[in-house]
Amino acid sequence: MKTFRLGWITLGLASIVLSVAIGVRASGEVIKVVAPASHKNVEGVSFVTPAAAPIRVQHLMLASEFGALPASHRLIVAFNFRADNSQTQPVDWGSGEERIWMSTTNLSDLTAVFGNNHGADKTLVHDGPIRYPLLATGPAGGPRDIADGRLLDTAFFYDPSQGNLLVERLVFSTNPSPRANLDAVLSSQNLVLVNNTDPLNATSGTFVAAPAVLQFEFVPEPSTFVLAGIAMVGVVGWRLRRLRLRKS
Repeated sequence: MKTFRLGWITLGLASIVLSVAIGVRASGEVIKVVAPASHKNVEGVSFVTPAAAPIRVQHLMLASEFGALPASHRLIVAFNFRADNSQTQPVDWGSGEERIWMSTTNLSDLTAVFGNNHGADKTLVHDGPIRYPLLATGPAGGPRDIADGRLLDTAFFYDPSQGNLLVERLVFSTNPSPRANLDAVLSSQNLVLVNNTDPLNATSGTFVAAPAVLQFEFVPEPSTFVLAGIAMVGVVGWRLRRLRLRKS
């Protein structure tokens, strides 16, 4: 009976922690940052169409793009692309399975070698299917509105004072559906590195001069209540494991 009760207690506490974390996003405490910041209200001069092939791609976002972000908001919980003004219909674009990593890097230009660009805090934030909703609303000449992105499996702690943000995506699908035009800008810096030949084994790529416009969603760090709940879940889980070991 004790094992049964502890199991339900653990499940209940975990549900509370998850609900509070999701509730932070719904509470209006989300701060959305468009990068590049200079194009928050300006249409990009280019666009990119996702390749119909597996792809490994790194997006480097300079810390200066997050200069207006308050110190209270450091957790990235989602990101999304912006549709180009040529996108006249909303689409729920996706490339099937993706693995997405984020890290803080001291590089201001990417090297041609993927492995050299990561920071020490490289974190797998998503592994599985993902779709990116693109909107067709906004001024006729752009920029388009940006939809909320899908919540990541793991929030990423990012402090712009510590370096630039690197987002790496491994896309396994060979047929992005539906096809979409993503708003992009032109850059003289090496901010996007791509290999669409063999994403699993690719060690190097080529630079793309048109980085896509991205929106990142930041929330405050968990409150003391949430952290206490997480700790309690761990303690109850440990006790449950001990009881099971005793019975065995």
